[in-house]
Amino acid sequence: MKRQRSSSSGKDRISELPDEILASIVSLLTMKEAGRTSVVSRRWIEIWKFYNGDLDFDGSSTLARYAREGNMGGAGIAWYRSWVDQVLNSHKGLEIEKFKDRYGLEKRHKDDIDRWITFAMGKNIKELDLNLYSFSGGYYEHAYSFPSSLLSPLAVSNLNNLTRLCLASVDITEEGIAYFLANCSSLQKLIVRCAMSLVNLKINSHSLRFLEVSQCRALNSIEISARELHSFKYWGRQVSIGYNDVPSLKHVSLGNFYMQYVLETLSQHPLLLSQVKILTLDLTFMLRSREGCFFTRTFPQLCNVRQLELEVLVYHDQCILYLYSLIVASVQLEKLVVKFKIAEWARCEKVILNPCNPRLFEELVPSIEAEEEEEEEIGEVARERARQLGRRLPPGVELVIM
Repeated sequence: MKRQRSSSSGKDRISELPDEILASIVSLLTMKEAGRTSVVSRRWIEIWKFYNGDLDFDGSSTLARYAREGNMGGAGIAWYRSWVDQVLNSHKGLEIEKFKDRYGLEKRHKDDIDRWITFAMGKNIKELDLNLYSFSGGYYEHAYSFPSSLLSPLAVSNLNNLTRLCLASVDITEEGIAYFLANCSSLQKLIVRCAMSLVNLKINSHSLRFLEVSQCRALNSIEISARELHSFKYWGRQVSIGYNDVPSLKHVSLGNFYMQYVLETLSQHPLLLSQVKILTLDLTFMLRSREGCFFTRTFPQLCNVRQLELEVLVYHDQCILYLYSLIVASVQLEKLVVKFKIAEWARCEKVILNPCNPRLFEELVPSIEAEEEEEEEIGEVARERARQLGRRLPPGVELVIM
């Protein structure tokens, strides 16, 4: 049977679709991909302006060129501001999913940032991500402050669908955080980093599931009442943390000086001892002189920890057996993750790995009784992990597996 030729062969059927459908299709693309569709035809010039996906202003490739030329703070900022303004001034849609500003802007760019945030808050946004780490290094001194004028009933009424708020190197007060929590009923994820004005932070939320507070150098205390909170991360100085009402909290991640304080006073943290199932500790800031005190320390039992994640900075002449006591204290441990950051690779010539004796598993987790065949299998897995590490070593570093 001969195939009949379609009378519409070569005809652009997609462009005949209604604007609303075309805008929905374009919105499945990234912002840059959506912008490129404007060159398809005259019809498509306007379609991408109704894009309602993620406005992610990540100009890393272009900014890398300015960095090589030493113009990140001059021509780089001018280009970035022009790019964002051009996109926002062209946008005609009623909604966007996400707005991400990822460039080292500071308080001297307040007018621009205020204008961009006002735009995003008027678009029924779901995720607002401001990552404004300054290229000048003044994360606190030069940080942009979130304006109180935008925290009004009229402005926040457009944030009923906000599920994620990230403020990195954005200064905000306790009152500002409280306003977001009280008026954004769908907020599930809150990240606050390098906020200079936070001193006594109170978290009260019925919807929050993830909370991160990091590098807030003036912070003295955190009080948390969030019954749906599943994961909490704190990285910074020693503070008082009150877990007032967190029955769903299962994952806690700690780092910097507060982590050291917790290890020294672990018996005073009942939530970590009896409730948390996943415990992540960033030990990279552990002072080398302090490691010895953990080598012989007997920690109280972490009765409910099933997964222990440790991030360690290792020097060429360093032993990491100080981790042993912490591992043994996790009596219900099912998964151990150790992430190594190797310092001074230039001085390292050889890495010697001795895959652990399978019998060690009986000592770390007494409920495991390995038969001979199982021991051989566990030993081979350990050796394979060692070989995988070898493929990631820098050139010139020899790997020896015993």
